[in-house]
Amino acid sequence: MSGDGRWRIAVDTGGPFTNCLGIASDGSFRRAKLLSSGRLVVNAPHIPVHLGATGTCVRALRAEFGEPEDGDVWVTNHPGFYGGSHLPDITAVAPVFYRRGRCFAYLSARAHHAEVGGRRPGSMPPEAVVLSEEGVLIAPRLLAHRGWLDLDGLEALLRSGPYPSRNPRENLQVHMTNTAITDPEILELRYPARLLRFALRRGSGVVGAHRGGDGLVREIEFLAPVEVSLVTQHRVEAPYGRNGGKAGA
Repeated sequence: MSGDGRWRIAVDTGGPFTNCLGIASDGSFRRAKLLSSGRLVVNAPHIPVHLGATGTCVRALRAEFGEPEDGDVWVTNHPGFYGGSHLPDITAVAPVFYRRGRCFAYLSARAHHAEVGGRRPGSMPPEAVVLSEEGVLIAPRLLAHRGWLDLDGLEALLRSGPYPSRNPRENLQVHMTNTAITDPEILELRYPARLLRFALRRGSGVVGAHRGGDGLVREIEFLAPVEVSLVTQHRVEAPYGRNGGKAGA
């Protein structure tokens, strides 16, 4: 925090996501900054599912708990009326105090978690018709109070309900099909699967003045009956070009 109470805002638009950071005078970073009223100060333009709902969530939590104390952390994944989306998206909110114990802002982080229970691993069963089939509902609660973490209480909650979390504390190993991709040896060691093909999909890049990069082909053979949950994009609409460039294949 600078002497005049101002923050510098840095916006990184590289990659599929944009990171908005509040930079204090000492060089420390904050992911998202909200006023003490719970109004969002800065937001990335193209990730509204997470950061766009942050202000709504913070204001709802303030109404639920009242004024926070230093060292408190609120947590919830409630999609009904706390600005949430689905149960794997868990939101943590912490107040920031400055000068005579006054809460002047909130720091909020929302992230998609690989496992919160539900009928299927991955917590996104397409046949779910009630919340409990998707996973464990975390109603607004204190994850920490005056600096004391209640991880045991959260673990007990994640182990409750008709479809509890399979790994509330252990390091859940998941197959990540993105730039941090799981090595073939690890995939085949931990899952009943064999990687048949992993190669560039030639000719799939956007055609234009500057040709876009090609995508990937990753063919997997499962060696046992499995259920698979996929998070995908552009299955119907092809990746679009910019400034007159053609769509990708």
